[in-house]
Amino acid sequence: MNTNKKSWDDVSIAQAEELIEVAKVDEHPYANRIRQYAFIMDRDFDELYDMPTKQVEKLIEPYIFIEDPIFTRKTKEWDGFDICLDIRDATAAQAVDIDELSRSGEVKTLADFMAILCKREDMKDYAQRRDYLHHNMPVTIARGVYDFFLRRTNLWYKLFPKYLAWNLMKMRAKKQMMLLTGRLNRSLGGLFGSKS
Repeated sequence: MNTNKKSWDDVSIAQAEELIEVAKVDEHPYANRIRQYAFIMDRDFDELYDMPTKQVEKLIEPYIFIEDPIFTRKTKEWDGFDICLDIRDATAAQAVDIDELSRSGEVKTLADFMAILCKREDMKDYAQRRDYLHHNMPVTIARGVYDFFLRRTNLWYKLFPKYLAWNLMKMRAKKQMMLLTGRLNRSLGGLFGSKS
């Protein structure tokens, strides 16, 4: 692993997932903390575990960001990928994939979801795209896009019935106005008199 990590922006989706998993090995919180730092620093756990605490604290200082929550950021493009941020901007293929793969349980990880939302001309294969994003996309972007997409989708589905009802009401009013105008044209020769 690259040990030049200064923030969550330098941590890929795969590394973030592994960082969470390594913390589940020991029962003691301090041992889990040391295990996470050993992972992010690409050091041996036993080596750090057997060091004096003062020395460990000095070594882990540049990597203290892992104790902070993952900040998120959204973007419409990354590394040549076009990223769909809104369900209304999704292609029919993306919408179908989100629906079908989610129902079948194939979308289990952040990388699975991002592989659906991200498009790049030279990477049309879903599995190839998923693998690339899993190992290379910063977790901050993946989480930011995922969270934003879900918020927008939930909002859209809440507002869609109101939007649909409003448009239906406008269409009915327009249709009634056209019917009324047609009747007036036939019976009175139009609103402004005869057209002949």
